[in-house]
Amino acid sequence: MEIRIATQEDLGTVAEIHYHATQAGYRDFIPQELLQNVSIEGRLPLWQKRFAEEHVIVIAREDGRELRRVAVGHS
Repeated sequence: MEIRIATQEDLGTVAEIHYHATQAGYRDFIPQELLQNVSIEGRLPLWQKRFAEEHVIVIAREDGRELRRVAVGHS
């Protein structure tokens, strides 16, 4: 497994990971009609903003595929 700091080019993948995590993590708690409003494209501006604010975004990659993301920023 490779763990590294994300670059600006990774932000689309980070948004995709966030989208899938949201769908899986909240499907039993949030009505499906609300989850349908969540999109990868909708998550991308959030990650672009965090990246611009110099949050550290770390991604884990295994077998050529990004699996997880973590963001650390100012509190």
